[in-house]
Amino acid sequence: MTNFPVTASTKVVDAFIAAYNAHDAKTFAAQFVENANAYEHPGELAQEGSAGLEAYYAKRFQELPYLRTEILHRIVIGDYVIDHERVQRAADQEPFDTLAINLVRDGKIQRLDIVR
Repeated sequence: MTNFPVTASTKVVDAFIAAYNAHDAKTFAAQFVENANAYEHPGELAQEGSAGLEAYYAKRFQELPYLRTEILHRIVIGDYVIDHERVQRAADQEPFDTLAINLVRDGKIQRLDIVR
């Protein structure tokens, strides 16, 4: 990972990115508060609660064994960690870019918004 500013909030996001890349759905979901939600822009509920996130990503990791993400750029503003990510789903597919907007408070992700 490139050298980005390190804060308590970025450490939480870095832990969830590491778990994502390791396909560890349990550790991934543990970075979120229990009632955290993930949204697809412009606000469509994608996964509900940390249990929903864990179940969804456990299935995705099983279906897409090559799934990985790389942070290209990062902006940190207060409790927000905003990452421009490049996602690779399969070796024979072109990667695509997303924007992940993480709201982090009290050491956990409260909300995740994904822009594709």
